[in-house]
Amino acid sequence: MAVDGAAAGPGGGSDPTGDLAGFRRVLALVGVAELWLAVAAFAAVVLLTIVQVGLRYFFDASLWWAQEVSQMMILVAYFQGIAYAFKTRQYIVINFLAERLSPAAQLRCYLFAQLLVVVFCGVVLVEGVAILPRQYLMLTYILHIPRMYLGLPLLFAAVSMIATSVYYALAVWRASRREPGAAAPDIEARRLVVQPVGEL
Repeated sequence: MAVDGAAAGPGGGSDPTGDLAGFRRVLALVGVAELWLAVAAFAAVVLLTIVQVGLRYFFDASLWWAQEVSQMMILVAYFQGIAYAFKTRQYIVINFLAERLSPAAQLRCYLFAQLLVVVFCGVVLVEGVAILPRQYLMLTYILHIPRMYLGLPLLFAAVSMIATSVYYALAVWRASRREPGAAAPDIEARRLVVQPVGEL
């Protein structure tokens, strides 16, 4: 395996990303923050639900704000969790057809996929920012806070995923020039932003 640099990577060992190592470290820090934020938000929803069920069952009472807070926490858990899973590549990929392509064709498909992610998340980001002023004026039904806050987890995740796709596209493209026979998924696997939780 060709090694572009020797800096320590997030998962330990040498960092093969060369001058992208700083970009990778920033994304890794963001990824760890996303993971803990998603876990904390999900745990808060579970705890709040348990308390709410207990209050209703034993005391015939409830927390009037629980539903709206749970909704906000679920949005945080979902979108930050998605951004983290995207960094660690913990999603299902079917490579049946791609594996039969030449390394050069695989690289083109890989870069096109990263471009699609950037375009899709870019559209989400632009449209989301465009409606923020109107969302700021609309209040939620229970807590009466601007609905804008409900959309922020999605916008943060979109920015994070754009940056992640840019990193992977650059890292894999540059490495493929030094490893012309290597498959894009194999190159990517050696340049993960952050290792999945089970492999830390």
